[in-house]
Amino acid sequence: MNRVLFLIPMLGFACAGMAQTTRYFIYEFLDSSPVETRYRRTYFLDEEPVRVESYASDRLRMVAYVTGTRNLDTLDAIIGYHDKHHYALEIEPHLENWRVEFKSYYEDGALKSHSYSDQQKQCFFQVWDQEGHAILSKGNGILTYADQKSKTQFFEVYQDSVLVESSSTHRRDTMYYLTDKLAYPARGRIRYQEWLRQNIYFHESRGEGYAYVEFVIDERGYPTDFRTLYSSVDGLGKAVIKALKQSPKWEPCQRKGKPVKSKFIFPIKVQDWKKAFGTSQ
Repeated sequence: MNRVLFLIPMLGFACAGMAQTTRYFIYEFLDSSPVETRYRRTYFLDEEPVRVESYASDRLRMVAYVTGTRNLDTLDAIIGYHDKHHYALEIEPHLENWRVEFKSYYEDGALKSHSYSDQQKQCFFQVWDQEGHAILSKGNGILTYADQKSKTQFFEVYQDSVLVESSSTHRRDTMYYLTDKLAYPARGRIRYQEWLRQNIYFHESRGEGYAYVEFVIDERGYPTDFRTLYSSVDGLGKAVIKALKQSPKWEPCQRKGKPVKSKFIFPIKVQDWKKAFGTSQ
């Protein structure tokens, strides 16, 4: 099964050469930052396997034990490939013989899952609910949990130690994070990116920066429900959303042969794109 993915991967900020080092990220461990942020990841490079701890606002979010590399960018790619939640990048790291043991945590610090991944498979040893009760029995079980802030209910189904269904419900609206077929622009990704370059209008003189825009591809293939998650430069998120609202139609995700809603994050880096931007007066 496939996962919802990021549209455009961006290179991280390398920081290696020490037995233990810390890297900060702009938003949700996506792109690294040269300055301190609320998202940080510590790498224990002298350990075997390499231990990697991720924190958000000083709360532990995950611990990964990675075998096969000590390169920070590759470690991040492997962890991102393994941690396939609804914003995952579905690109396998270009590295052979890697494997990772992974522990994830709820926001309150309680253990959520203990799993394993390599290039061939991903399996879950155990999954716990928010009260600390083990969910899996002989690899099978159903997990439901709520996000009180967004009033969203999450639903996960496990069979034979494999996650086979992942979705959420908010105000009777269901979003699918694990699909049989990924959504993609009807005219292809390359032509879609070219179209965006020609239709994002942002004044270059405002400086370099980042923006992360979340949106949904509905069952008909149209982008909708836009939201700026982060923008380091005023107006950049709005400029991206304005272009996305005029976006050509996509082919929607499919689940069991039916089109379903899926969610995406679009990361944009001004210094990479500004030559292609138009200017608005």
